[in-house]
Amino acid sequence: MALTIGSGITFGSGISLNPPSVTVPGAPTIGTATATGTTTATVSFTAPASNGGATITTYTATSSPGNITGTLSQAGSGTINMTGLTSGTSYTFTVTATNSAGTGNASASSNSITTFTIPANTVAPVVSGTASFGSTLSTTNGTWTGTPTITFTYQWQRNGTNIGSATASTYTLVQADIGNPIRCVVTGTNSYGNASANSNATSNVVAIAPGAPTVGTATATGETTATVAFTAPASNGGATITTYTATSSPGGITGTLSQAGSGTITVTGLTASTSYTFTVTATNSIGTSSPSASSNSITTDSPIIYTQKAIFGYGEITNEFTSITNKVSNTGVVATDTAGVGTPRKQLAAAGYGIDKAIFGYGYGGVWPNNSNYYSLTNLVTNTGVVSTDTAGVGTARNGLAAAGYGGDKAIFGYGGAPGIGNVSMTNLVSNTGVVGNDVTGVGTARYGIAAARYGGDKAIFGTGGSSNLVSNTGVVGNDVAGVGTAKSNLAAAGYGGDKAIFGFGNGSSVTNLVSNTGVVGNDVAGVGTARNGAGVAAATYGGDKAVFGYGYASAYVSITNKVSNTGVVATDTAGVGTGRSNLAAAGYSGT
Repeated sequence: MALTIGSGITFGSGISLNPPSVTVPGAPTIGTATATGTTTATVSFTAPASNGGATITTYTATSSPGNITGTLSQAGSGTINMTGLTSGTSYTFTVTATNSAGTGNASASSNSITTFTIPANTVAPVVSGTASFGSTLSTTNGTWTGTPTITFTYQWQRNGTNIGSATASTYTLVQADIGNPIRCVVTGTNSYGNASANSNATSNVVAIAPGAPTVGTATATGETTATVAFTAPASNGGATITTYTATSSPGGITGTLSQAGSGTITVTGLTASTSYTFTVTATNSIGTSSPSASSNSITTDSPIIYTQKAIFGYGEITNEFTSITNKVSNTGVVATDTAGVGTPRKQLAAAGYGIDKAIFGYGYGGVWPNNSNYYSLTNLVTNTGVVSTDTAGVGTARNGLAAAGYGGDKAIFGYGGAPGIGNVSMTNLVSNTGVVGNDVTGVGTARYGIAAARYGGDKAIFGTGGSSNLVSNTGVVGNDVAGVGTAKSNLAAAGYGGDKAIFGFGNGSSVTNLVSNTGVVGNDVAGVGTARNGAGVAAATYGGDKAVFGYGYASAYVSITNKVSNTGVVATDTAGVGTGRSNLAAAGYSGT
């Protein structure tokens, strides 16, 4: 053992009183720098291999640029939080370690980071699309800066006021927008804030023409008329619809309806017996829609050819029956006798059928004075007024009945008296080819000596033995309608005015009762002309829309006639032509 004093004291081998040398730490190993906010970041590092012989107490990260520092007080590896950075700035960092001897060398520079930024708009959003009702506008986001990722929301505005629920990047213009500019406010948001930017504003929104209506059912309602149903379009174009127009094909014939919603349009001026389809358009203050799809096809009714001429026929002359006829021109001129055809008889009936022909039917006759035969035979009349020979009878033979045209081109016999039965209300339909049908069970009060006429263009009426019975255009007889005016029998009736009828004479009077085109019987009209027994008077339509009463018995058999105007005015007596007789029948014939 040696003891040394001076440069050091040695007490023995291997023992020295000089302390070890302490140096600054080595440089840490830089890790990853990470931006964590608009003014913050983190910097990770690994402790140096040498702490310089003394415990490391602090690590310091320094930014470049700015030399902003952050520290971490610990000995080993870790992560330093940086604050005070500038938003949107790129930085790298170095890290140093410090012990009791001092601060060592800096690490290598870290990766570059850029601190986050609040969203900021640099190019405004752009709205595109047509500023008209029903159009869809869309907006771009515009150009923005800001990190991290920005998300966008939208709020559409009408004249600067938010539109409820309009929060998508597209917006479909509605009626409330008309007359106003539209824009979109786009808001950019990230986890550090948000900002909003206004788009350009559109021009004031305008209305447009409506959408196309939906066509419904087209229905023929007459010779020249039809109806077309439709449903209003889903869009009125932003302006109230004022008019709907139905247009025919062919012809381009139009009908209009002035209202805003769904409905039915009446089209007039069509051609009879013609097939049509229709389209419908809607019109508002801006214009007219495209047409709807075409409707179903309809065919207008065939024209009703109103009787132009008439014929009186058959009847009773003193002590005998006759089948002579007298034609009436379309100006009401009664011709002289035409030799009779078929079985002479009285109290028969006659009517037009087949549009322009006539038929005499039924009646009572035989060898005078035994008058014991009831007939159901008929005699057809051509459209030139030629009476045919007897056609074998169909149905119950009877007399005192009436007949009228119905359904445009058919006829009906009805009521009367039958041997062994008494008064009946049975009817027999006549086809448009003159074929008489079997008995149809009677409707209404059975009676004798009534009259019948066409009315309403295609319907008929029996009356006026105290009541009347309307006949539909399909030949269905209605129940009794309470009588209007003086109840009487043995009268006559005819159509006039194209679609109305008149009852007249009977029971020794000349009183008349007009019938409207809906089958309403009017009160008594004071009689004109010679009163005579209507069982002997006959009446028929002539001249298309006028009527004539003729013949009968007034203390003697007469052939005088009384014309009826197309307004139902009965004229005074016209001197008789041909053989005076009663209990005859008359009907219109010939459409020309």
